[in-house]
Amino acid sequence: MLCGGATVYSPLVQYGAGKAAKDVGVVGLGGLGHFAVIFAKALGANVTVISHTESKKADAEKMGATTFIATGSDTANAVKPHRRSLDLIISTTSTM
Repeated sequence: MLCGGATVYSPLVQYGAGKAAKDVGVVGLGGLGHFAVIFAKALGANVTVISHTESKKADAEKMGATTFIATGSDTANAVKPHRRSLDLIISTTSTM
C-alpha cells in the first residue's frame, strides 16, 4: 500500500482532488486504480471510473465511484457525453 498508495495519493492531493478538482476520473481499475478511487472519494471528490469493459463496474461502485464509463471498442463515442466533465484524470494504465 505504501508504494502504490503514494503513487496515486500524491497527485490527487497536489492537484486538489475534492477541493479545486471536484470531479476526478480514474482510468483503469486495477491495483493503482483501486487506490485512486478510494483516496479520491475520501478526499471528497466525485469519482468517475473509465474502463474498457463493464466487468469492473460493481467493484467501482462499491469503492465509491459515482459514474462508470465503459469505452469498449468505440472510445470516442463512449466518452462524448462526458466531455469536459472531469477536473482531474488519473491514468493508472499504460494504454488509453
